[in-house]
Amino acid sequence: LTDSELQNGHQCLSIATPGETIDQQRTAWNALTNHSQYDYVFIRVGLNDVDPAIATATTIAAYQQLVDDIRADASDIIIIAEKLTPAKAAWASRYPGNEVAAQQKWVDINISIGGGGGSPITGVDYRIGDYVALLDDGAGNLAAAYDQGDGIHINDAGRAIIVTEERALLQIIGIL
Repeated sequence: LTDSELQNGHQCLSIATPGETIDQQRTAWNALTNHSQYDYVFIRVGLNDVDPAIATATTIAAYQQLVDDIRADASDIIIIAEKLTPAKAAWASRYPGNEVAAQQKWVDINISIGGGGGSPITGVDYRIGDYVALLDDGAGNLAAAYDQGDGIHINDAGRAIIVTEERALLQIIGIL
């Protein structure tokens, strides 16, 4: 999304940096000043927190802490939680011998972000993630049409699918 697409003076700000973990994004949020100037925050984290060596509960707690920090800094902010994109095939090269555990962690995180499971993420106003099924090749992998070539990172066509869902939500909210 671009600032020119937004109405009523809203602006986009991205604090996400490729390769960062949830905790690093939390640090970036906490380093910002004047949190009350922000009306909306989209939280879409990468796949860097799917490492099966770190307990799923720890990762979900880190995501929840990010939400809690944002909510504490700006109680009237609208928080939109977004699910992780598919990447099943990539786990074999990234976590050899632990790819099944990595995939299960991915599933569990997405269930939590969606508001379900034993540790649902709370404190968010909206959740989006229908794009996950659209980006999936049917076997849990990032479909070739949306893959930059590494099984993890989406290309422009994949980003367009996510932005379509973001725009639809922003239209419902009345920002676009």
